[in-house]
Amino acid sequence: MNDLSLQPECDLDIRNLFFAVMRKWRFILVFSVICALIPGLFSGISGIRKLHNSILLEQTNLQAKELKDNYEQSLSNLSAESDNIKEQIQHQKEYKNRSYILNMDPSRVYKYSITYNLNNTYTKPDGSTATNSNVAAILNSYTIAIKNMDIDSASLPSRADKKSDVPDSINTLIVSAQDNNAKTLTFTVSAATPEDAEAFLNAVANAVDANQSTITSKLGQHTLTEVLRKAVTGTDNNVNTLSTSYTTNLNSLQTTLTNVTKQLTDLKEPTLKVMTFSSVIASARNFAILGLVLGLFLSVFITCVRYLVSDRITGTDEFLRHCPQLTMLGAIPRKKGTGLGHRFDAVINHWEDPTSAMDSSAVRMAIAAKMEAVCGTNDLLLLGESKSSDAQALINEIHNLLSSPSVTQLDNLSAGVDAVSAARGKNTILLVQRDQTTYRNLLQELEVLKLLGNKVLGVVIV
Repeated sequence: MNDLSLQPECDLDIRNLFFAVMRKWRFILVFSVICALIPGLFSGISGIRKLHNSILLEQTNLQAKELKDNYEQSLSNLSAESDNIKEQIQHQKEYKNRSYILNMDPSRVYKYSITYNLNNTYTKPDGSTATNSNVAAILNSYTIAIKNMDIDSASLPSRADKKSDVPDSINTLIVSAQDNNAKTLTFTVSAATPEDAEAFLNAVANAVDANQSTITSKLGQHTLTEVLRKAVTGTDNNVNTLSTSYTTNLNSLQTTLTNVTKQLTDLKEPTLKVMTFSSVIASARNFAILGLVLGLFLSVFITCVRYLVSDRITGTDEFLRHCPQLTMLGAIPRKKGTGLGHRFDAVINHWEDPTSAMDSSAVRMAIAAKMEAVCGTNDLLLLGESKSSDAQALINEIHNLLSSPSVTQLDNLSAGVDAVSAARGKNTILLVQRDQTTYRNLLQELEVLKLLGNKVLGVVIV
């Protein structure tokens, strides 16, 4: 075989990586158990110390009680606030249902006005004529009197079916306009129906008559005479403003209720509980499980990294991918043990290579027969590690079967000049020890054999 160079491995063999990890199950198990014990024991010992520390235990219990009290207080306050807001909303809705103003349609308001003329000239007892100069004060006094009068919405025709205890100040629907120069005073009322507007306007007229004597006694002689009643066209912005204000207030209450309800939903009962022995055990168990999972991950990761950076020969398939130019004469199965761990190893070996279940002695005899076939009567050099029991048993089989003039056995060619001289010119069979021989050492041996002109007949993995 002329080309004795090694071919680099280009692709990662997932199957070989999987079995490399499986073969390290002892390391993974021990590492994971240690990673589970360290945080579990630390948590358990720390918890037991805290459990026996009366001062710390008392502080913990007080803290738990304080958290619970704060939670109950917050729950009570939020519940009371929610009930209060709901009550306000219900009150607002009932008020709207019974309110005269809020049930008016701003686009269909009936407006009527009544105009009065002020005569400030009067006759004195002696027959002479005099003029009262308090025009502005007189007109303003009537405006104030009308604005302050109490008008019950239940007394209006359209409200005959409504309760009279609604605190509905419909005097806000009265608009006054006074002209001091023209000595006129106009009151405009807004109502939901023409009948209500007429009743409303009559109430204003009655209030003017009722207050005339009082204002006369305070501001002097005058006469206030009704001169005109008429319907007024146009929109009533006052009604629209009151309706908008009510809607805004109701929406604000709804938003506040939504926020309080969300706070009630998000309010969680505190999880800090009184420390007990069972809670200490549970905490230690949780930390142990976490450590076990972390240890399992780390151990598998370390095993994978070691496999990827390792240069050792671990299996037949892997070797053939690295050295496709070398003839594989056979591989001796891994050793079998009798313990439970060895049985598990045997199962893994069988998954990886079904031929591993074959008897080792039969495999050695078959390999020795192949060696005899490829060697013939030529001198033979066995090069490689021969310290293992499998290697020694194979060498004995070779000595018994081969009829060649001589069989030379060398561990490696780096032993010195004598080893190189003994190996020169002989056909060579390489003994590669699994999990011990590296590809770097094998390459060095192949380079020397190439320089010596030796022909490599095949490889045996032991």
